[in-house]
Order: sequence, then structure tokens, then C-alpha cells
Amino acid sequence: MPIPDGLNDREHRKFKESLSTPSQPAVAIVNPDGSNVGGSGGTSMVDDSAFVQGANSLTPAGFLGDDAPNGLGADERIGVARMRRSTRVQLAELVDQSGNPISDDANDAVRVNVVAGGAGGGAAQTQVRNAADTAWDNVGSAAANGKMPVRIYDGSGNVVAVLSSNPAGTEFGLVTRNIPSGTQPISAASLPLPSGAATETTLGGRLAEGTPITGESLEAGGSSGLGWLSSVRKMVQAVRDRLPSALVNGHLDVSNVDQRSRQHVALVWERMAGTTSESALQNFTTGVRAGSSLSAANNYQVQNGKAFRITLVTVTIRNVTTATLVSTRVRIRQAASVANNSPIIFEAEVGMVPAATLENTTQVAFPIPEGLDVDAAQQITVTHIDTSANCTVTVTINAFEFTAP
Repeated sequence: MPIPDGLNDREHRKFKESLSTPSQPAVAIVNPDGSNVGGSGGTSMVDDSAFVQGANSLTPAGFLGDDAPNGLGADERIGVARMRRSTRVQLAELVDQSGNPISDDANDAVRVNVVAGGAGGGAAQTQVRNAADTAWDNVGSAAANGKMPVRIYDGSGNVVAVLSSNPAGTEFGLVTRNIPSGTQPISAASLPLPSGAATETTLGGRLAEGTPITGESLEAGGSSGLGWLSSVRKMVQAVRDRLPSALVNGHLDVSNVDQRSRQHVALVWERMAGTTSESALQNFTTGVRAGSSLSAANNYQVQNGKAFRITLVTVTIRNVTTATLVSTRVRIRQAASVANNSPIIFEAEVGMVPAATLENTTQVAFPIPEGLDVDAAQQITVTHIDTSANCTVTVTINAFEFTAP
């Protein structure tokens, strides 16, 4: 309202006259110390006026720290804006054009409706640019739109196209072919062999004779790879020949591993005259090998490539008088050329039963369960020495000969 002119000067000076509207009071809002509230320039600005940063002033605003919303009692009422207590950030509500909230409090989410084509509603359609980059193509589950095109470039940035034939000189193509069905032939000539791989021209060198392992040599008449393979086959066959023809209770009976090749041998020195000194070599009276008689000899020589295993020795002493009791020591000797002083590999002593009777005999058998082996080409013989010459001595050797390991 206008300031009355009839007031005295003191009353008149209580009011400040507005500069823009004379005779209208202007009320200044200040702090207790007299300074202006909101800084210089006032606390309000004209609607839609420009704000100059660093030049214009604003009145500071505060908000109510309150995490729980509180509605107003009715429309047209003044309310205090809220801010989050922990962060002091002003709270705001997102609504649609009708004022309905678009937030989903149950899922802590924002409801978004994608409009296809900018008009109407429905699901969104994904599109990609075509190969010529001139239009958008739909990408979807339909047969015609079920593919996502990917452009392939070479190292120089050239577009690589998928071709069904060899590319021309100006094209960069990825040539594809339909995969034929069935078995496809492969040419050995076109295979990329690694460096050093055997070829038809190098196999001769690869299968050369080389150097034999320790203790082995090439079979007579053999050479190169086939010769060595034949030698291996011969050794394998030798092992097979020594195996039994059948398994025993599902297992290989190694105790009879030499069964196929072994031959029984029986040697008998019958009624050799008694002697009180080491007897000279005498011919065996009976010799049998594999069912065939052997020529009489004063020793038995093991065949080449064979081994001789003694399993039983029997000694019989016979009294030829009525007055003397005697005993005998029987020795089996072995050497490459055996004599009556060669090394002894078996010795047994047998005495008469206490009775000085004519034709009284004593016989003792000496089994050797593990066998007593004699190597190939070695000779064995029997000698004896007795306490009296009034006796005879019979020695029987049972053995078998088998292929040497």
C-alpha cells in the first residue's frame, strides 16, 4: 500500500520506499547482525530469467531428513521436501504423465515399457544394419530373421565375403563347400608330412640292419629290417615251443615249462668190482635216452643246446663173501673232459647191513627234488672207493635232458 504523506518524518522513515514503485514500502529481510539474507542481489529472481554463475545469488534451502514418506492431509497445503538421512540427498518420485508412480517397490525396480516403432505397445524388435549399410534388418526367431550377421575383416581391414568358388583377384573370400557324405579318400601324396618323417624313399634307411643289442646277433642270411624281424620271430617261437600246450587251472604252469622239449635219460653202471682206491672210469652197462639205447661209454656228454638235470641216484652194494662187512663211497664227477679226479658234483656213502652173508645187498635211493643240472657239452661219470674189494657196486642215474634256457 502507499506510504501516507501525512506521517511525521520519523514515522515516514520507518519504511523504505521501493525504487521501482514510488510510495510503496520495501521491507528488507536481514540476519540478526544486519547482513542481507541470501547474499547480495536478493532472494528471488524473475521467472525464466537467466542465472549468471558467480554474479547472481540464491537463497539456501534445507530439507527434512526423513526416510519414511508422510503424506499431506489434503490438496493445496504447504509441505516440507524430504531428503535421505544417511546421504542428505533429496528424495524424488518418478511418475508417468498421469501422476502414477513408475517405480516397483516390491522388486526395487523401475517399470519400463519399450514401444516398438515409436507408436503403440508390445515387445521391442532388435534390428541390425544390412550388409550394404543402407537399411535396418529385423533379427528374431522367424526363419528369415533368425540370423545375426557378423562382418569378417582380414588383417588389412578388407571385408572377407563367404564365397562358393575361388575368389577373384580383387576379392577376399572365405570359400565354403558342402560336406559330402560317406568315406572320403585321402591322398598320401598331399599329406603335410613333418620334417624327418619316413617316406617310401627313406624307409630303406629307417629299417637298416643297425647295431645288435648286447648278446644278440643277426640270424644267418638275414639283413636290414626284415632280417631283424625274422630273428625276433625266431626267438618268440622258441619261447612258445617251451610253453605247455594248455593252461593249468587257468594259469601257466611254469614248473613244467621245459616239458615239451625234455627227454628222459637213464644210465646204469652195474656190479662194478670193489676197490680200495679210486676206481678207474668204466663203461655204463645200460644207457637210454628218449627210449633209444646209447652206445656204451665211460661217460655221458650233454648234447649241445641242452641241459641235463639229475633227479634220482640209486646206489646198491653187494657182498661177495661171507666174512666181511663193507661200505662204499660213490661219486659223480663232471668236466669238459672228465676223469676219475675231476670235480665231484655228488657223493653218497652206503654201508652193508650188519650181516656177513654171501649175496647180502643194501640199496639206497637219493632223490634230488630240485634237480642237479649239468650244462651243455659237459661230461659226467661215476667213480667209487670201497672199504674192501669183496663187493660189487651198482649205480643208477635217472635224469632228463631239455632245451637250455
